[in-house]
Amino acid sequence: MPRFWKGRTSSWNEGAQLIAPLLRPGPGERILDACAAPGGKTTHLSALAEGKAEILAADVSALRLRMLREVVARTGAPGIRATLHDLSRAPLTPSSGLFDKVLVDAPCTGMGVIRRNPDAKWRFRPDGPRRMARVQSAILRNAWDAVRPGGLLLYCTCSPLKEEDEEVVRAFLAERPEAVVAAAPDGGPGPPDACTEDGFLRLYPHRHGTDAFFAALLRKG
Repeated sequence: MPRFWKGRTSSWNEGAQLIAPLLRPGPGERILDACAAPGGKTTHLSALAEGKAEILAADVSALRLRMLREVVARTGAPGIRATLHDLSRAPLTPSSGLFDKVLVDAPCTGMGVIRRNPDAKWRFRPDGPRRMARVQSAILRNAWDAVRPGGLLLYCTCSPLKEEDEEVVRAFLAERPEAVVAAAPDGGPGPPDACTEDGFLRLYPHRHGTDAFFAALLRKG
């Protein structure tokens, strides 16, 4: 606990730890974390960039942004600025083409974490994936506007459901010809069998011992 409160360590699922390295953030880069709170992946991006990236952490919730600021303060992660914004409604302005890399850790049904939060399955509704997919698609389109030509966007969820994952990404690729699936650096972090034939990352509790995660790395041509 002393190490935690001194900002020297954080505790979170292994699957979540594999997300930020897919973007390979580097010093001097401008990075947008589009759904940033409560801040675990935001501070991880900062650490991977050696604290030398310029990171804008956006979130729709003022309360959750306060949590993010507390995490940033506890860890001492440099280069992070927080802003209140709903990317499901509109792009950030002015931000068109300003960011080298964008992380969209999209809101989802959360069905990938039910092994740790079994009560979540009782809150699941049959129309949940369809409703969330509309929100996820809107966030993805608006966040894409912020990516510079040649830049990267990483879309991820903690859901195993294709309606929130592959189907969202494929629909987006169909409407944005400049978007292509990018190969993860050096094969990407995590187990070798977590990479799908489509080039996406898929983690499963029964196979990898992590929460269920999906990630798609896209490059703007």
